[in-house]
Amino acid sequence: MALGAAPLLCGLGGGRRRLVAAQKSGVVLGFDPDKNGQVVWQTRIGKGGPGGGIQWGIAYSPEAKLVIAPLADAVRGEPTSGGGLFALDPVTGRIM
Repeated sequence: MALGAAPLLCGLGGGRRRLVAAQKSGVVLGFDPDKNGQVVWQTRIGKGGPGGGIQWGIAYSPEAKLVIAPLADAVRGEPTSGGGLFALDPVTGRIM
């Protein structure tokens, strides 16, 4: 697993937590740290690759209860090839 950002520990309320990690492959994963790191969800937000995937850090807003992941999937010479900013539900991994 090649991470493009430091993982986050998100408080979900009620004592529940989610560890969220984002890969250079364009996949964001949610783990349950209270169940030996069991993978709870994984969501692909891009194609990923050497110059793409998730880079530069992810963020968590406890007020909005959203994980924010930047995607860098732009291909040189193709200005409309991809990239963007994604908001995910930390409980389910669903793109909001």
